[in-house]
Amino acid sequence: MMAREIKKYYHDYDGFVVLHGTDTTAYGASVLSFMLESVGKTVVLTGAQVPIFQPRSDGNNNLLCAILIAATQHIPEVTVFFGAKLFRGTRVKKVSNTRIYAFDSPNYPPLLESKTTLDIDPKMLIHPAGSVPDDCVLHDQLSKKVYLLKVTPTITPEIIRAVFQGMEGVVLETYGNGNIPIKRKEIYKEIERAVKNNVLIVNVTQCVNGIVHGKPLYETGLLLIECGVIPAYDMTSEAAQAKLSYVLSKPGLTYAERVEVGSITRDIYDIN
Repeated sequence: MMAREIKKYYHDYDGFVVLHGTDTTAYGASVLSFMLESVGKTVVLTGAQVPIFQPRSDGNNNLLCAILIAATQHIPEVTVFFGAKLFRGTRVKKVSNTRIYAFDSPNYPPLLESKTTLDIDPKMLIHPAGSVPDDCVLHDQLSKKVYLLKVTPTITPEIIRAVFQGMEGVVLETYGNGNIPIKRKEIYKEIERAVKNNVLIVNVTQCVNGIVHGKPLYETGLLLIECGVIPAYDMTSEAAQAKLSYVLSKPGLTYAERVEVGSITRDIYDIN
């Protein structure tokens, strides 16, 4: 809905502000980043921890700054403004349900910090000024057969099998550097079986900050790569799930091509 509305009114406005519930802002910003395959104007998501009509609401300043950024800054991508900082849409996570500064970008610096002025360093932009056509290219079909599975000490092959059944893609949230219990060989067998059945599996860390490397530090991570699991590097779980839904909805791609397009070794925005 958000993406379609931006596409519909794209040529009527110079920028767009989307009011979004904070619980799913990281998901919404990530999905919107991929659905808007090309966008030449500033898109800002924002919201509030305290409802905007209540005293002490943080929503007033968040909304005001979001509007000012959308109106005065040329940032041709999807962003999130919250708690005096502007974040890249595919990098943001909600880190608190009580603090006013509820969002952070653990693996990437904010694009902008609200001080006495609202200015962005051009070097922080993915697309230099003038490099993106003033147009909106929309891809509004996403795969719904994508699931996020968190690895825990009690995970069983039966859980793996039940979750993977009927899925086109799975984001596997693993320990630390991208590990799962090394002695649970039956779990690896279920993952390998799923890959052979063309389920695209991406490995992200459960840690708020960190990286799942293409060259694993431990044997457990190496075993996952040997099973055909794709390392997510420093992507958030939300962005990995959004990208997987996007890649799997692209018509006409073979499994190998989906792996290539979905590979996190490429730039997060190199999605065409």
